[in-house]
Amino acid sequence: MVDGRGAWAQHQPSSEEENEFIRRHGFGEYAKWHLGVDERHPENTKARYKFPYGDFRNIHRCALLAARSRARQHRHYDIEKAAIELSEMMRARRCARLKTLVEIDLTARPAIYFDVQAVRKASINSGKSSL
Repeated sequence: MVDGRGAWAQHQPSSEEENEFIRRHGFGEYAKWHLGVDERHPENTKARYKFPYGDFRNIHRCALLAARSRARQHRHYDIEKAAIELSEMMRARRCARLKTLVEIDLTARPAIYFDVQAVRKASINSGKSSL
């Protein structure tokens, strides 16, 4: 199962991939891939950014499930709410896309991951939480 327990552990970027992304795009872009900021850690460190939700190309539902679970466990309810809202946006978009695909081609399979631009347009990151 794609989104089974622990799936994000298999899908999340490696430390080397994170470092390469930061080298190419900087910490500002790196931060956009996280729902929370831990202000106890200095700027321009990976430790500052918490609750990732994608792999720098796509949002992963399993990452949102992991973020939601961990946020609830640590009582970061604003992070949990953001993960839920983003998951609902993905589900709505997937349903719309499935309807379109069924009308066009019954053999087409929907993408598991979704375009990051849709999330940025929805301003989920503008509600970024500080831990």
